[in-house]
Order: sequence, then structure tokens, then C-alpha cells
Amino acid sequence: MYSRYFLPLIQLALLPSLLLGVNGIYFNRRRKIFYTTKFSRFRVILSTITILFFATFFCGRTLEIFLYKGGSKNEYFHVSFAFSFIFTTCSGLLFFTIVFQTRIAQVMTQVVRYCINFEPPLKKRISGKVQFSLALFSKGRKTRRVRDALPSIFFFTGTIQRKYQCHVIPNIWFDFVTCTLLAKKSKETELNGIPIPLSCPAPETFFQVVYVAPKRFHGKWMVNYDPSKSMPGIILDVIIALNCMCFSTIPWFTRLHYLIYPKTPIFLTTLLPPRLQNDPRIYWGYALVPTYYAFAVWQNIWPLALLALVYIFSSIPLLFFEFCVGANHQKTKESLRSAWNLPIEYRCVELMHRKLVLIAGYVIMAGHVVVSEFILFANATVILDKGGMGMRVKILLLLWSAVGQTIWIFGLEICGRFHEQAKKTLKSWKNMKFRTKEQKLYMNRFRRSCRPLKIGKEGLFIITILTVLKFMKAIIKGTFRAVLTIGRV
Repeated sequence: MYSRYFLPLIQLALLPSLLLGVNGIYFNRRRKIFYTTKFSRFRVILSTITILFFATFFCGRTLEIFLYKGGSKNEYFHVSFAFSFIFTTCSGLLFFTIVFQTRIAQVMTQVVRYCINFEPPLKKRISGKVQFSLALFSKGRKTRRVRDALPSIFFFTGTIQRKYQCHVIPNIWFDFVTCTLLAKKSKETELNGIPIPLSCPAPETFFQVVYVAPKRFHGKWMVNYDPSKSMPGIILDVIIALNCMCFSTIPWFTRLHYLIYPKTPIFLTTLLPPRLQNDPRIYWGYALVPTYYAFAVWQNIWPLALLALVYIFSSIPLLFFEFCVGANHQKTKESLRSAWNLPIEYRCVELMHRKLVLIAGYVIMAGHVVVSEFILFANATVILDKGGMGMRVKILLLLWSAVGQTIWIFGLEICGRFHEQAKKTLKSWKNMKFRTKEQKLYMNRFRRSCRPLKIGKEGLFIITILTVLKFMKAIIKGTFRAVLTIGRV
């Protein structure tokens, strides 16, 4: 599911945003948990106030240019409008982070732990107390083993519950007898991938049933998994590393823009007298301010994009391969794709998906609108004002447009294929093999009760396989409409 470098890479990727204070979500790779602290939440509030101040200042200066300094013919108007647009959007994203960061951390912890739980388990050493309890089963004749050990069953289950943190039911003997009788009646030889003998159980077999049966809904399903050869894990690591490099280098262009165009009205130094504006100490000292808020804006976007990537690439192996009957390159036990286990595991993924979509649905819809409008603005501005606009401003707007369009198309394509594969997975359950008619009837009803997993806001905006084509068509069509409409005016 994940490579061996995934957990350290997540912790490293979140570090810059934590240092800047635009993200309050930490990651503990040993405990595999996302969490927030009181201090980190307070820092996010301070960063929100700072970015909101710059957004207000940028909007005020842009409005001043539009009303009193030549409007759209001013050489600084388009750049000032772009900065105002971006920082206003970033302020809204920071408010979203303040409200939902704790819930996001909880859901992502569930996702990461659930996927890691699919991997092969690490062998744990059994304590002396458990070994003593196991030894009680080997005393006496075979017909008296379990009966003589009944007084130690509760001590045995309590020790396991404290050591391995699993929920063992009090009436464990009834649960074991029921599972054994069901296996005899239906001629089952496995319970969640664990062999069940039809004779009197040996101590090791009873330990497996007692320990695993209460956790059968979260079993270690993968049997031929190698972290160094996990293709989804390697792809996820490469994407995270490349995005870390991009989000760490792109903000430097804002500093470069200040050094080349220090008289752009969005910079605070333009409020000073001309004598102080030309002072080298103020010129180079203020360069730290654009550097900070540029990194703050990009690093505010990156943690949310990172968590979205982690969820998508955690769910893809499950939907594309493990939950799909008849798929190739499956790494889990065949017993996972049975009427006994598959409904429970699919419901777990579905519940986590609904929690995450409930939080991110409106953000995805708003992001689609914001990215579309910004791309249309950049394209139409470069085409209409190509004569009165500097070459560096053209390059900057085209770069923003190209980067935004590429990233959004990539995201829409992945989400669309995710939804399409969710449909195929549900249809593949028709080919599942059953031992009894009851299992087939139950699985058919369960399949009809399931709906394909969707990304977006239900009833408003759902990303499908055709969303990418509609987006590209809308950008091209909208650009020509804007050029023709504004050109006539």
C-alpha cells in the first residue's frame, strides 16, 4: 500500500507549512497519527490575520488604480488584480483550515491506519502470562483441554486486550463454538483467511481465533506485499517529492517580481516618500516581506493538496484491485473478496470517504470556480492587452495560467477515473463465487444498496470522467467569448 519512505516523507512535507504557521496539522510517523495542538491552531489564526491584511491592502490599491489611475490601461493594474484575487482566495482557504483542521486530521488518521492495517503484520512477541495461559490448553486429554482451561479464558482474553488493544467479547467460548459449527455446516475451511480445523482445536489455533476473530473486520489481508516494489506507493512518493520541490521554488518568482518592479502599488514601500523608497536598506529589507507571504500562500495550498493525494492514492489500490473481483495484480487473500468480509471492508472505506467528502465537497466546488475564473482572466488579459503590457508581466500571467490549468486537469482526471473505477468495482461483484444461496442473496442486496464513491458535493458538483473535457471546453470557449465581448466594448 505504502512504501517504506512514505511516513517520513509526509512528516517532512508538512514541515515548511508548520514553520510558516499556515498549517496546524502535525504527523507522528511512529504512532501514525495526524493531530493538532493548541499552539499550532493559534499560529494558524495569526497567519490568517496577516494574509487577510495583505489581501485587504492589495484590493484597496487595485481599486484605487481602477478608479483614479487609468483603470485597466495602467501597466500595474493586471498584476495587482491577480495578487488581490489570489490572496482573497487564500484568506478563505485559511478560514476553512481554522474550522475543519481537527476533523481533517481525524479522517486522515483513519485512512492511513486503515491502509497500513492491510499490510502484512509484524510478528509480536507473546508475554509470559499469555504463554502460561496457552500452556493450559495442552494439559489433559483432547476432550478435556478446553473444559479444563475455561477458568483461564477470561484472564487470557484480558491479557490480550491490554497488550494488543483488541476488543475481545466476554463470551469468547460461545463465539468460538459458533464459528466452528458454522464452518462444519457450510464446509468452510477458513475464517477470514485463518484455517479452522474441524476437530478439537490446538492451542495455537484457539489463540488465532480468539485474537483475530474480534478484529476480523480489520484483518491483515496482504500476503505477497513488498514495500520496495509497491507501485502505488512509489508513484505517491514521487508525486509528493516533485510537489514539494514545486511549492518550494515557485514562491521565489514573487520575490523576483518585487526586485524587478519595486514600484508596483501592491507593495507597502510605495506608500513611503521617494527618498526612502530608493534607500537600499529599505529596498532589500522589504524583500523579506514578499518572500514570506508568497511562501505562506503556496504552503497553505500544499497541505490540503497533500492530504488529498494521500487519500486518493490510498483508495486507488483498494478500488482498482483488492475490492474488484477478477482484477489482476491482487496482493490480498482471496477470502477478502467473499460475502463474509468484503461488505465490512467496503463499508469502512465508504464511511471514511463520506467523512472526507463532507468536509471537502464545498472546497472542491469553490476551487473549480476560482481556478476557472483565474485562467480565463489571465488568458483574456494577455490576448487583449498584448500591446500595452510588459513582456515580464505576460510571462508571469501565462505561467500562472499554465500551471493552474495543468494541476487542475491532472486532479480532475484522477478524480474522474476514481469515480469510474468505483462503478466497475460494484459491477464486478456479480462475478463473485458463493458457497450457499444465502451468501449470493445477501451479496446481491448489499451490491444494490451501494452507490459508487463520488468526489465533490452531491447535487451540486460531482467529478466524473467527462469533467476534464468539459473543463477544457469551457476554458477555450470562455476565453474566446471574453475576447470577443470585451473587444467590442
